[in-house]
Amino acid sequence: MLSLFSVAHAQTAPASTGGGSFDPMSLLPFVFIIVIFYFLIFRPQQKRMKQQREMLASLRRGDKVVTSGGILGTISSVDGDKEIHVEIAPGVVVRLNRGSVSEVISKPGASSSSSSPAITTQPAKKPAVKKAAPKTTSTKKK
Repeated sequence: MLSLFSVAHAQTAPASTGGGSFDPMSLLPFVFIIVIFYFLIFRPQQKRMKQQREMLASLRRGDKVVTSGGILGTISSVDGDKEIHVEIAPGVVVRLNRGSVSEVISKPGASSSSSSPAITTQPAKKPAVKKAAPKTTSTKKK
């Protein structure tokens, strides 16, 4: 039994080759993942933020807007860089921070053929009713 112990103890694990050296190829998957995250997440988010900033900077009197709370209204005046006045009903004007505008529905003077998401309501047309011809009974006298 002692001889088995000495044989098992004498066997050593194979020496690892390059255990202390740095392999740059091992970082390649991490770099690849970072590049994918940049193009799928960070870059589109930066584009959306830039479009939002440009939209807020271009707010003018008469623009129809939607606030972040979902309220629709028309800008009645722009006060400085941070505040706007929005008319949400006839005679009802609220003061809002520019940042609370989430979307511009339409600009004043914009053509109606533009692809704006504004919902337009048209009066409902009554369906054409075809009048039935009156019944005529033909009575022939013989």
